[in-house]
Parts: sequence; C-alpha cells; structure tokens
Amino acid sequence: MKECHRVPLIVWIIAIVLMSAVVLWPIMRPGFFISDDGEWMIIRLSAFYQSLAEGQFPVRFLGRLNHSYGYPVSNFLYPGFLYIGSIIHRIGFSFVDSVKVILASSVVGGAIILFLWLRRFYRPFASYMGTVGFVFGPYVLFDVYHRGSVGEILGIFAAILAWYSVSSGKTWIVPWSVALLLVSHNSLALLFIVLLVCYMLVERKFQNWKPMALGVAMTAFFWFPAIYERRYVLFDSLQIAKPSNYFVDAKVLYLLNIVPMIAAIVLLTSRQNHGIVRRLRFFLIAFMASTILATPVAAILWKQPLLIKLFQFPYRFLSVGVVVGPWLIAEVIHRANKRLRIGICMVFAATWLIPWWTTMQRVDPVVREVGFYTTNEGTTTVADEYMPRWVQVPPKQRAEKPIEFFSGKGTIQIVEPSTQKIDAIVDASERSVMRINTVYYPGWGVQVDGLPAAIDYQNARGIMLVAIPAGKHRVNAEFRETVPRFVADTLSVIAAIVALVYSFAQINKKKGITA
Repeated sequence: MKECHRVPLIVWIIAIVLMSAVVLWPIMRPGFFISDDGEWMIIRLSAFYQSLAEGQFPVRFLGRLNHSYGYPVSNFLYPGFLYIGSIIHRIGFSFVDSVKVILASSVVGGAIILFLWLRRFYRPFASYMGTVGFVFGPYVLFDVYHRGSVGEILGIFAAILAWYSVSSGKTWIVPWSVALLLVSHNSLALLFIVLLVCYMLVERKFQNWKPMALGVAMTAFFWFPAIYERRYVLFDSLQIAKPSNYFVDAKVLYLLNIVPMIAAIVLLTSRQNHGIVRRLRFFLIAFMASTILATPVAAILWKQPLLIKLFQFPYRFLSVGVVVGPWLIAEVIHRANKRLRIGICMVFAATWLIPWWTTMQRVDPVVREVGFYTTNEGTTTVADEYMPRWVQVPPKQRAEKPIEFFSGKGTIQIVEPSTQKIDAIVDASERSVMRINTVYYPGWGVQVDGLPAAIDYQNARGIMLVAIPAGKHRVNAEFRETVPRFVADTLSVIAAIVALVYSFAQINKKKGITA
C-alpha cells in the first residue's frame, strides 16, 4: 500500500464522499422516509422557524405547537439543528430538504473529519478503512433511517470535530466544536463531554481546558435555562421510556458494531498488545464499556433513575462505538502485512454490507404536501414531557381565537397576532376577565393600557386569565426573556466574543510560527 502515500488528499476526500453516497442515496430521493422521529423533527423545525421569523430569539417557546397553545420544547431539547435548519431553509431549501441536508452533511462531514483525525496517526488506507467503518456503522444507519434522529447524527459529527480539534492541537476550533456539541443533542453532549475530558486527562491535553470552557459558556443561553427551568415542566416526574425495551438483544443484534468488536478482540489477543499506546487503550476501554452498557448485561445499572433520566435508551451508548470504533479498525489494518490486510478488508467489507443491505431494504419513502409539516400542531415529543406542571388538562384542539372573554362581554379587535405576541383592543361593557388561549410559561407578560397586569394561570388548562375594568383597553401579551435567561444570554454573547478573539489569535500565532 505504499502507493497510497502518494495519493493526494483531495482524492481520498472524493472517495469518502462517493462511499458516503452509497449509504445516503435514499436521502437524495424526493420526500422523506418513515422513521421514529424524523418527520416530527421537520414539524418542530417549521414551528421553530415561524417563531424565529416573528422575532423570538433565542427561540424557546414554539407558539404553534400544542394545538397553538404553545410548548417550550426548544428551551429544553437540543436547538442546534433547529438554528442550522432555519438558516438552510432561509437560503431556499424546504423544511424537509433542510433536515435531509443536516443528516447528509453530518455523515459526510463527520467522515471527512474522522479521516483527517485518523491520518495523523495511520497510513491513508488504514485511515480510510476506519472511516468506512464509521459510515457503514450499523448504529449510524439505524440513527438515520430507523430513528430519524437528526440531533444525534449532528451530535456525532460535533463529537468527532471536538475530538479532532483537541487531539490535533487545533485549539481555535475547540470552543466552536464544543459549543456545537452542547446544542446538538442533550444526552450525547453529556456523554461525549465526559469522554473528551477523560481523553484530555489521559493524553495530557491540558491546553484545551480554557477553550473548552469558552464553548460551554457560549451555550449558557441553552443549558442554563434547560437545567434551571426543569422545575416548571413534567419531565422529572415522567419516565419517558422503559430501558429494558431498548437493549441491544437478539432481536436487534445487527446494531452491534461487529467490525470494531472483531478488531478489539484481535488487538487484545495479539502478541503485540503490549505495544498499545495510551490513546488506543483509552479507545478500547471506551468501546467495550459503551457496548456493554447498551446490552442486557448492564441491566442492573439501568435500574438507576439518574441513568434513565440522562440517557433514556441503552442503545444510545452505541454512539460512542461509532466514534472510537474506527480507531480499532485502523489499528488492526495498520499492523497487518499486505497479504493479511487484503483478507481482513474483505471480511470487514462483507460484515458491513449485511446491515447496509438490510437497512436499505427497509427504507420506506414518503412524499407529503408541505402543509403536513407546516400546519401540524402536535408537541413533537413522546409524552408531552415539557408541558408546564400547572397544565392539568392538556389542549385537544386549537382555540377559535387567540384571546376571548372568559367572563363579561364586549368586543375584541386583534391588532397583531403572532406565536409570541398578542395585541388586541378590547371594549368591555362591564368588568371582565380575558382568556388568552396560550399556556402560561415564565417569560409571558401581559400589559393593559401599557401597565403590567396580573396573570392568573391557576386553572386546569394552565392558560392565561387577565382581569380588566369596563371600557376600552389595549391588551398586549408578549413572550420575553426572564432575568435568569438574560444573564445566561449575556454570558453566551461575552463568551462568543472572547472565543472569536481567542480563535483569531491562535490562527495568527500558527501563521507566525510557520512563516
């Protein structure tokens, strides 16, 4: 394989893109495909974009969802793909295509970054085969086509980028990659941040602590309210999933990343295993531990409420193998002689093709009218877990009007209705109580004739009631940032400015060294 050394980098990248196309070709077809979450994510993106276009930023409360009574899902669940998808949609892509672009670019981008990362330690061919192991990894296929988990796929890309930036000494990328990881997927962010910190300790990459802290601070606008405001929603009082239903058992054995498992066994039983470097030993342990946590072997650990709350599904730990498994593959191919290398690659290829072919046969394409996504008013979550605690009777259908008389009578003229603002002129013939058909959530405020008005939301439906005297009044309800959120937003802005200065300084420093 000596000839591989002379192959230009661009050729390897083209080969990666073409190889990725073999996996991603169903995404290139019109419409979407039936999956657990994919179409719900398109619906959430369309509602998010609507709120963003109407001026809400950061977007926390999606007024169209929950039958137009509003739902604070983007305050709690990974908004990264929603902001990225909104930019892509603004460029001109449909909401469906925006999600498909994120899925495809995350896989292709992750593969290219992974190849560059592996190439720092291995020959190009070994690095390429490790990258093939990522693209054809059963859990990647499962995440894209069965689950439609755009957040997880984006999170895996962000994890690869963060690990590459830490490992390669490109500290100017670290703040941005860590920030992207933190807003890409809640559970994967926690999982990979812990692993990344452990890796930095093992490899003594201490120069990355400060840029990593900047990345964490940049996303304070998201994670601080998400943690602080959990007291307001049902999430902690519900068990979203039963872990025993989501183990990798005999029914879904194909999800196990067999090729890295073979590579791990080869490395552990090899006479040369004494030569395993610290880095590779770390990846071996991470791969084996995460694989065990995804199987019934770890059932006793999944009885811990904290583990269930943080990660929900045992098979989610397979995402670790997606990132570290390619290292084991590359190491085995790197060590093998030419004749053995050919045999190993043939075995690996056959093993990859089985789950790929099975997955491709199960892809069920669907083409829907755009209104299916842009008018859908569901909550887009499994158990309405981000419903405010004070809502005892969730909405079943949308209200006829955004504001109406709860008691009393008169006339109402809607001046400016939107997903986070209701402006109305009310002419009450007697003392009345107005019902604003939006679920109350901290951040909502009401003014009557320019003065703050008390909001009563202690009713079964948790919607806003406001008393007004007889006469003509201007009633304005608007969703804004609370003080704690504003503090978090300010920290994010300051951290982003510092990160920009830091990144430019690091780039200029590199240029000065190489000049």
